[in-house]
Amino acid sequence: MLKDLNELAEGSGPLKPGTGLVTGVLALTLAFLCGLMLGSLNKVWPWKQTLEWQQGSDGKQIPLVQQNLLPQEFSQVSGLESQVLLALGMLLCGILLVWALERFASARRVATNEQ
Repeated sequence: MLKDLNELAEGSGPLKPGTGLVTGVLALTLAFLCGLMLGSLNKVWPWKQTLEWQQGSDGKQIPLVQQNLLPQEFSQVSGLESQVLLALGMLLCGILLVWALERFASARRVATNEQ
């Protein structure tokens, strides 16, 4: 067991990256994280219609039952602008931020390996 852990830490032997156990664990981790993101999409969906309200102990209205709507339906139901372009712009900003951070991190790895 200790020999396997040493080989994993060194990136050699049967547990080197890209083989067997390491690939399986990475794939499982990625699948788990994708599942979390897809599962939370229902909660963070911005275009909702509240069907039922509940009054909290402090007297404020709390949404009890909500229905997700498409942006066009949201505009029709609420009379508010759906701001799809803003949402797509934020999506693009997020993608660019992740891309820039990945490029920065890979440049640092290359610089560290060259020293």
